[in-house]
Order: sequence, then structure tokens, then C-alpha cells
Amino acid sequence: MQNKMPWVAGVLCFGISFLFGLGVLVDWKTRLNPQYWPFGVDVYPHWVATRAIWRGESPYTLQVSRETQQLIYARPLEPGDDPFGFYYPAYVSFIIAPLIWLPVEWAGLVWSAFNWAILVTLAIVWSWRIEPRLSPLLWGLVLLSVIFYRPAFLAVINGQYGLFVVVCLLGAGWLFQARRDGWAGALLVFATIKPSISLLAPLVILFWAARWRRWNGVIGFLITLGVLVGATILQIGWWAPDFLRAAQSFANKPGSWMTQDIFSPAGLIWFAGALALFGIGLERLWRARDFPWLAIIGALVLNLLIIPHLLEYDLTVLLIAWFWLGAQWRDVRGGLAWWLGLVGMPWLSWLALLALGGTTEQWWKMIWQFYPSLLIYAILVWLWRTALKRI
Repeated sequence: MQNKMPWVAGVLCFGISFLFGLGVLVDWKTRLNPQYWPFGVDVYPHWVATRAIWRGESPYTLQVSRETQQLIYARPLEPGDDPFGFYYPAYVSFIIAPLIWLPVEWAGLVWSAFNWAILVTLAIVWSWRIEPRLSPLLWGLVLLSVIFYRPAFLAVINGQYGLFVVVCLLGAGWLFQARRDGWAGALLVFATIKPSISLLAPLVILFWAARWRRWNGVIGFLITLGVLVGATILQIGWWAPDFLRAAQSFANKPGSWMTQDIFSPAGLIWFAGALALFGIGLERLWRARDFPWLAIIGALVLNLLIIPHLLEYDLTVLLIAWFWLGAQWRDVRGGLAWWLGLVGMPWLSWLALLALGGTTEQWWKMIWQFYPSLLIYAILVWLWRTALKRI
């Protein structure tokens, strides 16, 4: 029997986590050196852009970028500074709209606290649902490993969108499984706001919905997307060309994983595993009505491979894969011990590199070279062993 948590408990958990996180962030803000990045700094360009959109102005202009830079640096941009441009589709403004009534510093704090609440609530709800139920000690270790999963934890501090995308994808999956297809499709639209991690996964879900005639999900997606895009077009005109130019400029920025890295040995190993995993997932999608988590995971790791990434934050989306794998390994002897080690690998590898005299900048490049492949091949080995047992 599956361990279920009442939805009221989940809402209460989210509310308490949000208030706790906001209180801690406000306290940290008063204690830290004012030269540090402000909490939730990555929401600053979106705060400025959303205000511009609701004034009827394009969020992709140089003026919007300069306003953002002034808020963050309190000076003109200098060589080597991150320009903090706006690289997202304009309908992200519907997500940020409630924050534009707050001062920008408070908007950053509230957004970070919101993401913290998402992370804690996901960790508690997922670990609670694992069957058979974990012992208190093991449950605590699993819970902490998710809450302090390094890419997600730092994404909270900086105000990234990875956790929002994760909760939209998971929420859409749970709604589809509950046969609330229209709502699932509507929620899935919001998972498309960050193409660097979620360009392919929504397409896979829509393909699955069409394959099994879950048309309400497809219709819900198209109507919601049409409303959001249409509303922003009425406000600022046809913005897609400007968005594509902004996305291209982001792709040209030097980062920890670049397009040319696909052709490196690490990239080819990643590509081979991701393609195999995606293929297996699509084959299962075609023959089984179950929600296609495996195909989604394959789409996510392929998405990460083909699009450049600046730092580690986009690895947050791998939480979906770790959740899936943790549930599979629950009954495997030593499975959760291996799982804990793999989820903790970003912290362990970072500390090991620093101990050897390396730098965080070197680690950012290193983690992209091996970590996604580590996950992919762990899943492939698990699938292979499972297939052997059925023979």
C-alpha cells in the first residue's frame, strides 16, 4: 500500500517552510557583507522585465538590461561583469507579476523563500511516499540529501527557476495520473519557461498524451499557452524574434558546459547514454499507458546536453531522475546507500577538489563532465539488471 500524505499536510508544510525560509534569508541578509550578491539575484532581471511588459515595453531592450545592472551593481557595467540579461519567454511575467509590487530586494527574498518551500515540500512528500516506509534515521538522511542537494540548494539562494520547473513537471505528472488531464496540460505550460532544461520534456508528455488519446491534456496545454502568449502579444507585440536573439546571446556566453563540449569524450559518453535512455523511454511510452517518467528523464538529460549552461544550477532538474531512481532502489540491498552517495556527489566532489588545491570554477566544469553521465548509466545498469531478472 502506498504511503499517502493528506494534501492539507502538504500545504501546511509548504507554508511553514516558506515562512521559515523567509525569516532565515532576512536574517542572513542583515548579517552578510553588503558586497555579496543579494539573495534571489537572478529574479532581478525578471522583476525589471515584468514591470516593463506591464508598461507595454519590450523586456529585451538594452534599457531594461541597464536598469537591472544598476539595481545589482549600483554602477555601469564593467568588463567581466555578468550582464544579467532577460533570456526567457515573455509569459514568464505571469509568474513574477505578484512580486513587482514589492521592492526588488524583497522580491528576491520572497522568490528564494518560495523556492526553498518547494524544495522542502517536495523532499518531504516524496520521501514520505516511498514504500515500504523508511526507518526514521534513513528517512532523515534521505530528506536532508534532497534538501541540501547542491545544485538545488544554491539555486534557491540565487533565485533560479529550476525548482519551479521541477514542481510543474512533477505536478503535471501527478495530475495526469489522477486523470485531471486538462489541469495537467495547463500546469505543463509553466514548465516551458526555462528552455535550457525543459525544452524537450513537455513535448514528450504531450506526445504521450496524444498517443493514448488523453486529448484534454493537449487541449489544456494549447489553450493555456495560447492565452499567455496572446496576452503578452497584445501588451508588447510579437516578441518571439527578440526572445530568440536573447537566447542566442545567452548561448554564446562562456560557461561550464558549451555546445562544443558535446564532441568531447565526456560529451560523447553522455550523448550515447542519454540517447539509449531516451530510446528505451520512448519504447515504453509507446507500448504502455503509464505516465512516461523514463522518457521524461531521457528528454531532460538530452536537453541538458545540447544547451549551454553557465554554472551548476540547471542540474537541479535531475531531482526528477533521482526521485525516480530512489523509489526503484528502495528494495535493493544497499540501494539507498548508493543513492545517498550519488545525490551527495556534488558536495563530495567539490570538497575533494578544493582539498586538492582546485577551484570552484574548475569544479563547475568538472561536474558537467561526469555527473549527468553518472546518473544516466546508473539508470541504464538498473534497467539492464531488472531485465535480466525477468528472463
